[in-house]
Amino acid sequence: MTSKSRQVSNEAYRNSAPTRVKLKSKILALLKESAHTDDHMEQLLDAPHQSVSSTRRHLVKDGLVEATGDLEVTRSGHRAQLWRLTESGKKLFHPWRKYPDVG
Repeated sequence: MTSKSRQVSNEAYRNSAPTRVKLKSKILALLKESAHTDDHMEQLLDAPHQSVSSTRRHLVKDGLVEATGDLEVTRSGHRAQLWRLTESGKKLFHPWRKYPDVG
């Protein structure tokens, strides 16, 4: 990657930060209520597959989301993992707030 393309890529990543934080909050709020597959979260949030799965993957790496061990059938007929909040993920929520404290 050239210096110029790296600079453009880094700038695009920085500019997407508000959108990423918003999606992260929305995914965490959904998982606070119940476990969901990526496919179901895509439907509920009207968000692209790549955005939802990538954001959820980062939440797993951050220790805020984990697999339930259960599978559910998706719109395409495939079986997919259900995801839920970890205890650390649950601690992000204040009783009076719909969305968690994330940054």
